[in-house]
Formats: sequence, structure tokens, C-alpha cells
Amino acid sequence: MRISKSWTVILVGIFTMCTVSLLVHYTDRIAVIAKSRKSSTSKGLAEKNAAFNVQLLRDTMTITRTVHCDEITVIRSHHTDAGGLLGKILVDMDSSEKNYWNELGEDYPVNPSSTYLGSFINKFNVTSDSVAVIHGPRSSARVQRIAVIIPFRDRESHLRIFLGHTIPVLRRQGNAFSIFVVEQIGNDTFNKGRIMNSGFKHARAVGNKVNVTFDCFIFHDVDMLVESDNLLYRCSKGDIVDHLSTSVSKFEYDPLCCGMTVGGVLAMTSDQYEKVNGFPNNFWGWGGEDDALNERIKKKGLRISRPNPELGRFTMITHGVDKLNPRNSGRIQALKKSTEALDVDGLTSLNTEIEEVQMYSTFVKVRINVGHQQ
Repeated sequence: MRISKSWTVILVGIFTMCTVSLLVHYTDRIAVIAKSRKSSTSKGLAEKNAAFNVQLLRDTMTITRTVHCDEITVIRSHHTDAGGLLGKILVDMDSSEKNYWNELGEDYPVNPSSTYLGSFINKFNVTSDSVAVIHGPRSSARVQRIAVIIPFRDRESHLRIFLGHTIPVLRRQGNAFSIFVVEQIGNDTFNKGRIMNSGFKHARAVGNKVNVTFDCFIFHDVDMLVESDNLLYRCSKGDIVDHLSTSVSKFEYDPLCCGMTVGGVLAMTSDQYEKVNGFPNNFWGWGGEDDALNERIKKKGLRISRPNPELGRFTMITHGVDKLNPRNSGRIQALKKSTEALDVDGLTSLNTEIEEVQMYSTFVKVRINVGHQQ
């Protein structure tokens, strides 16, 4: 039977337009628990959290399905239940770093202080609002679809530790989740508000494009490590906003120390974030943007829910002062302007550009140009 030239063209077009590859691989990886940087951790707690440090159950099957169709690229990583919640968990930064590389399937680098994050699978231009890595439980009984948004620049070692520590927690909690690392490029002063707003808009667009509408957006500093997986990464919905990080090691776990408002780790629904018009865009440098968001939340009639201080404990990774993120000396004045301009400064006035999207096997990095300080 002969096939006409026109039919050949159509068949080739259909084949190249949508290709699906299915990779099933079995993992039997055992991570040796490295000695904790804080030797005060009890032996019993270390043994209890062996599963946490190993991250992946032995003899479990991981199915990763990569789909390329109509310019949509999605990795769907299905994981088995890791045996339920552990409660208080060991914060071991060395093991978390190693687990990060285990997840990527790459060897632990010789220089762990390197800025290398591993080989990304692909990179895309500014039109790529359809690239996602979606982690989800095998069963359909997921709790919520979560987008974790991490503001980022020049903190590669912190990012590796954070992901190696936090991804297993999200898995054990039964969430379907995607992680968006939103990186400010260039040498302008850091602007966390613009990064958060850009991450939210991008994640929401991706969810709509790949038909995974996110129930909850977690705005998460890269240096915050949760100390109990009983602290659920979820949104309460309605008029309740969830501030999760109430007690931080840097402040000796003094609850809401030193004027803390909603910084660190905050969970909001899409409707809530849009209602407050997101973060203000006029805060350059360190300090003030979280206070401004706190004022917006209250002004719009939303309530803030917090866990008890013992449950809401986070270890903060220590670090020096970032040269391109100096203390914002004008934050008090900016806070006043932000409250007055709530409805016109934020998501509705955001003017940033996505320069590139890099897809790794466990997360997506969105590289953005936030503009210049006036």
C-alpha cells in the first residue's frame, strides 16, 4: 500500500508534535547518615530519623514520566508513601546535601561549597510558562497541590541543603507539589517582593497551562529548615493565611522575636495573594517587604494563623551579609508608601521579565530580570 506524500507529512507532524517517554527505574539507594553538625542531637533521635536521612525507601519503584507535547514539558515523579510522619526530624545539613545529589542521580562533588547545582535537563526561553516538575503520591488521595516559591540569588549551597531536607517532608505529608526557584539575575540590589510576585505569576500560569491548578502557594526562604514534619505545608483557605515559621534558631526560638511578622515561610491561596495584590515592588535590599505584606493582609481583612511555638520551629542556615542585599535604610518610608498604594503597587504593577527557565529533575529554576532601582 502506498501512502501519499501529503499523508506522510501529516503523520510525521503528529509524531513530532507530541512524544511521550516513560522511564521506570527501581532504586535501592542507601545513604549513610553523616555526623550532624550539631553533636547535641541524641542517638535515639538520629536512629528515629534514619528514614529521613535516607530519603528514599529501599526497593521502591519511582516512575518518572516526561511529556513533551505542544511545547509543554512536564516531569511527573510519583513516589510511594515513606511510612508516615516522623514528628521531630533531624536537621543534618551534611546528609541533606548528599541527599540532594542522590535525588539528581549525580555523584557528590569534590567541593561541596561549589555553586554547581548539577546538570539541568533542559533550558527554555521566555515563552516557557509550560515547564513543570510535579511530585505526587502514587495514590489519588493527595492532600493539596502546592507550589513552593523560593526567592534566590547566590545561595547554591543553601538551596541544595534546603531541597535535600524539605522534599522528603513534602512527600511524607502526601502533597502533590512543584518547586520554583526564582533567581534574580544581574547586579542590581535584591528585590524579594518582585521575585515573589514573579514566582507566583509564573507558577500560576504553569499550573493553568499543564492542567495542575495549585491549591496553595508556599513562599519559602531558602535558609529555613523545618524541624518537624507534623507542621503541615498546606493552606487553610477562606480568610486564614498560614504563617508557619514562628520560632527560628537564629533568635533562640523566641516566638515571633524581634518584630517578626510573616517572614520565613508563608502559605497563601491564589485568591488570598491576589486580594492583597501580592508583595509591594518598591523594597530594595534587606528588610521591610514582609512587614508590608503583613499590613496588606490585615488591611484586606484576612487573619493570620500560626502553629504553636514548639511545632513551628525552623533551623536557619547561618550566612554572612550579601553584598547585593544590603539593609534597606529606607524601609520605614517604603512601608508607609506601600500601605497607601496597596491596590496599585504589587501584582497589578509588576514589570519583570523571565530570561530563562532551567528544568532540573526535582525543581525548576526561573531566572528573572527584576528591573532597576529608581
